[in-house]
Amino acid sequence: MINLTVILATSAVVIALVRLVLRPITTLKQNTGLIAAGIYDKRIEINENDEIGELAADFNQMAAAVERHVDELRNEADRRTLFMSTLTHELKTPMTSISGNTQTLLRTKMDEDERENALIRIEDECMRIERLSQKLMQLIVLRQNSISMAAYSVADLLESVQASCAEQLKQRGLTLAVSNDMDTLMMDKDLLLSLLLNLIDNAGKASRPDGMIELSAHGNTITVKDYGKGITQDEIDKITQPFYMVDKSRSKKAGGIGLGLALAEETARLHGATLVFESTLGKGTVVKVVFDHA
Repeated sequence: MINLTVILATSAVVIALVRLVLRPITTLKQNTGLIAAGIYDKRIEINENDEIGELAADFNQMAAAVERHVDELRNEADRRTLFMSTLTHELKTPMTSISGNTQTLLRTKMDEDERENALIRIEDECMRIERLSQKLMQLIVLRQNSISMAAYSVADLLESVQASCAEQLKQRGLTLAVSNDMDTLMMDKDLLLSLLLNLIDNAGKASRPDGMIELSAHGNTITVKDYGKGITQDEIDKITQPFYMVDKSRSKKAGGIGLGLALAEETARLHGATLVFESTLGKGTVVKVVFDHA
């Protein structure tokens, strides 16, 4: 009986010791299963200063490296998706101009000068698409915090805006009134042109047929004003969020994806400017691009 008691007691102690020794290994196994299941933010808490503790520390470092790598891959995929969506959005205006000039060439009797002007406009828009796609790649995919700017005539910028959106506004039956007393401005012309075209496109979507959009440049501010539906204050606080659309049914019908103002805000920031929105339901919306250095 004494021998049996000693054997049982010894066995119980050995089993307890084995379980105690194997507990960290069991914890390692469980955490390995979590990583295999795609859960990368769990860490092992083992305070032993032996080989098991060292193995746990190595495992935690491996899990952290895997988590960083997965996050980088996810962020890269998000950036590429955002780039493709934004590029698609930005192609609408130049493609409308190209399509309109092409149809005019095919269906309208024109003299040589008119044909040449239409072809020049098509070439300009094709070149702008190429430049814009490259700059959007830098802006969104590479996330550069600076852009190359030079002094450029605001009058020439507004003239380019008029020419680029003329066909689009014509199709909507809208008029663009332009006024300017600004001289030059430090800018990346293509990106700032894209910003203003986005604002005018939104103003056109909100305007009634035969309405007017005002584009003005005075002091240190470029303003786009429409007399359309207007936006509530709650919506104004959200409209620069990526993929947010005030009127989802109208935006979807018009081919919008809710990226124009998000990109416009980023472009304004890189130019040292701020977007300011003022709107009244039923009376229209005013968007101001306020430059700190103008």
